[in-house]
Amino acid sequence: MQPLTSDLPPLASIPRHAAVLTAALALLWAAPASAQQQFTGRPQIIDGDTLTIGGRALRLAGLDAPEADQTCTRAGAATPCGDLAAFALAGLVESHWLTCDAATTAALDPLPVVCRLGGPKGIDLGAALVETGWALAVPGDPTYAAQQQTAQAAARGLWAGDFTPPWHWRAR
Repeated sequence: MQPLTSDLPPLASIPRHAAVLTAALALLWAAPASAQQQFTGRPQIIDGDTLTIGGRALRLAGLDAPEADQTCTRAGAATPCGDLAAFALAGLVESHWLTCDAATTAALDPLPVVCRLGGPKGIDLGAALVETGWALAVPGDPTYAAQQQTAQAAARGLWAGDFTPPWHWRAR
């Protein structure tokens, strides 16, 4: 049986190995963080596409929901679509915890995120909102285009009446 120390480096080389390891760790520590920010918790709903987790304002990326004071027309009557969009988001979330990953490394407020119900591989909250018709896919962004086509074809949510896209509503 061979002694256990036969695979160990000589004692004289340990300081050199430690110096190399220390230098490598210092480079990693000084390098810009490429890991995305992640937020997990029970959210507070602000409006149809904005929420907070742990006091941090987060906006669902790739979609745009009606503003809080925005109205639309359903069956000829003015309808508070901004409120309904917020209620739809609250109904999807209920009291569940979300896992939200930053969609950018830019310092934006609110921070654009992709949120999931049921953990990192769970239901994409943005996809669900667009597919129910209470948010629109951002023009030119293909992320939720298929879900928007489904909602429009089925006349769900906003598509059940007449509405102004949120980006036009804000520009007025």
